[in-house]
Amino acid sequence: MLINPIKFYRPQTIQEAAELYSSLDSVKLLAGGTFVVNNLKSSKKAGRKTNDNLISLKGINELKGSSLSKGSLTINSMATITEIFEFSGLKDNLSVLKDACSTLGTTQIRNMATIGGNIACRYTWTELPAVLIALEATLNFADKNNKPKSMSAEEFFLNSAKTDDILTSIVIEHDTDSFCSYQRFTRSAAIDLPLGALCIRTDIASGCFSNTKVVLNTTNSFPKRDSTLEAFLNGKKAADNIADSALNNIDENILGKLNNEYQEHMFRISIKNAVKNIIKDLKTK
Repeated sequence: MLINPIKFYRPQTIQEAAELYSSLDSVKLLAGGTFVVNNLKSSKKAGRKTNDNLISLKGINELKGSSLSKGSLTINSMATITEIFEFSGLKDNLSVLKDACSTLGTTQIRNMATIGGNIACRYTWTELPAVLIALEATLNFADKNNKPKSMSAEEFFLNSAKTDDILTSIVIEHDTDSFCSYQRFTRSAAIDLPLGALCIRTDIASGCFSNTKVVLNTTNSFPKRDSTLEAFLNGKKAADNIADSALNNIDENILGKLNNEYQEHMFRISIKNAVKNIIKDLKTK
């Protein structure tokens, strides 16, 4: 389906993009394009008004690539999912990013889609937000005057991923002592859209869970931390039986909002597997 005519801009710097973004009405940012193009098509098909202006971020070198320096991983917003997956610095707690990227869409999608688009698209079912919240990532933005702004990934998604700024980078601390596990399940083998995803990150202190983050993405709302399960795990010995006990300590307010019994069943299996994986990694470290 052909979309309505759009005026296309391709700035070469963040400054140029910010100036355009502040001066144009009915404008949308274009990152990898896997979400925006489909959104424009579906809006046209539904008879809704589409944007008059499109600002592509693809020509801005400042927004490309990833680096690991002084204990922090910086992923610039235009880094593709494939580039993140192939980045050699994804070790220890950062390796969970590799797990999440490996199951995100198809090869063609991973080659096009960017981490910035995945975060800022405002689709509730995207997988990376749960991982970024668990890793306590910081999101960096440039406002319409090109002034820097920062907030935690958790704060961003608690605000339903609303922003009038340009996402520039994501920063995550490299932690050699923490353990992470990511789980994802789909509607069916034939339909690869996620029905749920979760990420657990924890320290192990004297053989016990500590400073645990449990983030659940039910796909019908933005990811949320399960403080009930976090409180249960913290202070518990990292023993095999804890995985079964964890299932009796999930926030029922989260489970109660799931679509069906199958989704709840898969979340319980995924939580159990995530806890088991962390215990297994502890034993082999």
